Amino acid sequence: MNLRQEIVRRGNFYITTALINKTRHLRLAVMNPLTSTATITALLDEIRTCAKDKISDCTAPKSG
Repeated sequence: MNLRQEIVRRGNFYITTALINKTRHLRLAVMNPLTSTATITALLDEIRTCAKDKISDCTAPKSG
């Protein structure tokens, strides 16, 4: 599962991606006028957490 899918699976945020110069980037579109800097900070924290989890999954020894 990729990073974006994991963020969406957790259910706290919905983000999309954009393909720019053959590189995939996470993309945030803010539509709710009540979105605050605290909301965006929480999203960045979620991205960091998911990214760390993905790195841990990739570097963990494989069983079997």
